[in-house]
Amino acid sequence: MRKNPNITVRLLGHKHKREILSLLQESDIFLYATHAESFGIVILEAASQGLPLILIDYPAFHGLWNESSIISLNSINEELIKLMDNSMYFQKRSLESLENTKGFNPHIIKKQW
Repeated sequence: MRKNPNITVRLLGHKHKREILSLLQESDIFLYATHAESFGIVILEAASQGLPLILIDYPAFHGLWNESSIISLNSINEELIKLMDNSMYFQKRSLESLENTKGFNPHIIKKQW
């Protein structure tokens, strides 16, 4: 990945639930690199804040999240650069995240089940 002095990645370790929302609100992009998570409530929390999602291609994510958010491991760098360099693409992905959270409304889920 090319170097960009405007990019900061912080690995914060375990955080209390009360801290997560403010950390997400301070963030620009949400990268979730797992191969063992089935749903990941933190993904929903990030999407609800309008963060563009970058999710590693994991079978459980298909059908839950926008396909544009599910990226192969080899494409992470390319996707990060695209989000940082293209404000219209960033905005589109941000709106997709917000739109995707509407499907997790308890009233909608109750009707489905």
